[in-house]
Order: sequence, then C-alpha cells, then structure tokens
Amino acid sequence: MSEANPGDYFRQVIAAAGECVRPAKGILAFCSARPPHHYPAEELLSGVGAAMKGGRYNPVGVNVVYLSADPAIAFKESRYGVDLAGALTGFRLLQQITPLVIVPVLLDLPRVLWLDRPCRERLGLDDEDLFGPYIDRQRQGLPVKTQRLAKAAFASGVNAIAYPSFFARQHTNFAVSRELVTVGVNLIALYKDLIPTSENGPDIK
Repeated sequence: MSEANPGDYFRQVIAAAGECVRPAKGILAFCSARPPHHYPAEELLSGVGAAMKGGRYNPVGVNVVYLSADPAIAFKESRYGVDLAGALTGFRLLQQITPLVIVPVLLDLPRVLWLDRPCRERLGLDDEDLFGPYIDRQRQGLPVKTQRLAKAAFASGVNAIAYPSFFARQHTNFAVSRELVTVGVNLIALYKDLIPTSENGPDIK
C-alpha cells in the first residue's frame, strides 16, 4: 500500500471492489464509555480514547469512534484491552472495576466500507488481519494492515469501516472517522426517551 498517497491507492482498490462502499443509514449501534465520559454526546463520540492508545483501525493520534451493532458486543469490545492489560500485569486495573455505560447511537453515514467476506477477499484481508493480535504489532512498531487500510479509506472520503466482531463474527462493528462526521447529524446519541424499542442492526458475515 502506498503510504505517500494512500487515497489514490484506495480509490483503485474500491473501484475493483464494486459495492464494498455503501451507506449505513438508520442503523442502530452502541457505544460504551465509563462515567463521566458517557455524556454529553460530544464527549462520548469524540474518539479521544481510541486516539490515546490506538485501535485495530486507527494508529495512536487518530480519533476514531468504535461502535457495535449489539450492546453485549460493545461491552466485550470495551473490556478487551483492559482485561488483557490486567492479565499481563497481574493487577486489577481501575477500568476493570469502573462500570460501563452503553449508549445507543443512530448512524447516518453516506460512505461506509463493508468488510464482508467477498470484500475482504478483494482487499487482500485474511482472518489474521481482522482478528489477530494487532496490539503486539503496534507495540513493536510494526505495520498493522487494518490501520493502513483505514488510513487510506478515510483519506478517500469513506466515513467508516464496518467489520465483523472479534467476539462474534456474525455481528458488525463500526470504526467511524471522527474527522469525517458530525455529532448530532451522522452520529446521534439516543439518551433517555429517544431510545427506540425496535431492533434494526445489520449482520455481517
């Protein structure tokens, strides 16, 4: 992948990938946060936490909002890095005993890269790229393929990447570029009486 101009490279890939990029409108997803960072929406959906430590689809310093189409998966995804760190150090971290707040978020994203299996094959991604221990590579200063892909995707104007969850691959997660969306327009946090009762989350395989 060309680091000099990742947007040009990605446009070439997407041109070959056909319908991998399409909207995500009216989809309910879930974001988790520890108080007091769960409110207001600008704080919850800032992407600052991911920027501080990096994620599978963002290097350190890049604000990305991670959401899940299933609230239980949102909880597990938030615990992953914390529980791993606790296991490595042998200590119970403060984050392990602080309660999580799960907030539903309505998505209205015009350009999303959907990493279903056909698109993963077209983009040259395998299961190791999507589910392997990226944290180890990041700590060693090695390139993380999904981070490089996201960099190119966001540079080309893609708002978000939809990808299968590490914990339940039939469920969809979203990595949303905070710089390319507006809170209250593209990401709407549904507090109190705004929470809908119907289920309309997508599945990705």
